[in-house]
Amino acid sequence: MAKKKFNVDADFDEPLNLTPFLDVMIVLIPFLMLTASFFTVVVLEAKLPTPIPPERMQEVKMPPPFDLVVMVPKDSIKIYVNNKDPLGPPQFFVDASDRKDSSSYTEEQVLKFHSILIEIKKKFPTEERMALDPHPSLPLEKLAQIIDQSKTFSGTDAVLEEVPQFKESMRLFPGLAMKGVYVP
Repeated sequence: MAKKKFNVDADFDEPLNLTPFLDVMIVLIPFLMLTASFFTVVVLEAKLPTPIPPERMQEVKMPPPFDLVVMVPKDSIKIYVNNKDPLGPPQFFVDASDRKDSSSYTEEQVLKFHSILIEIKKKFPTEERMALDPHPSLPLEKLAQIIDQSKTFSGTDAVLEEVPQFKESMRLFPGLAMKGVYVP
């Protein structure tokens, strides 16, 4: 098969078709204009805190961060406050072993848990965070009872009359976070 030779010097009678080129430009130019970043450089002067020299670190007493963890195994409610050892004994304990198969806690158990949280709130009035670590097979009703008791004060709590700031906000520990790992 012989190759066909093209004459480069041939005169073209047809005009150049610019329609596809213009179609691309109509789309491309607005896209580039919209995605271009037009910004001004702003210089802010910030006053950073001065670091404490290492030799003075022993003198500065920083309070430990507040850490309230409520562990809920099947048979109890364990409450840890600023505990360094999560496997150690809890500071507060609510026994729920008499109702293992029940889907909810008794009124007495709920009131005991709520009163413990009130005592913790008295010691740490500005804190609002609590971490909840429930057992994976804990019934949803029990989990809901614990969450309900930990978020707000009830209207019959005597501490509301003693501490006026509690009555204003009615918030016990609303900053609830679920822990991802269950430790028995």
